[in-house]
Amino acid sequence: MVPTACGSANTSRPARPFLSRAIALQATSGSTRTGSTARMLSRFKPLVWTVAVSADAAVCQGLAFSYGVHPVDLAAEPEDWRGFAAAWARDHGLDARTAMLVAGPSANHPDANSRIEFMRLAASA
Repeated sequence: MVPTACGSANTSRPARPFLSRAIALQATSGSTRTGSTARMLSRFKPLVWTVAVSADAAVCQGLAFSYGVHPVDLAAEPEDWRGFAAAWARDHGLDARTAMLVAGPSANHPDANSRIEFMRLAASA
């Protein structure tokens, strides 16, 4: 069980050892500030966690009710998404080898394109 931001645990997620090596990382972007992208991903009931990063505590609280979404309240978006994903997986006891980043324009990078990026994470030591 992985605790959500509000302290409860999502116990409805079945154990899938072959998929425990991946996480979906949903980053802050223009439309993501409302949590809509994380909710769209949640509708597909993915077998991996969706980590939704937001600077808005109310958005994080609302996302706690979305299937498989782990909201993370951060004041600023990380400079290194690969490092953030690896650290998050390690801190939550996951042996994640791959992360999928869904991101778009942000306050730091307003001219960025929307993108989906697959990142290899270093194997845990």
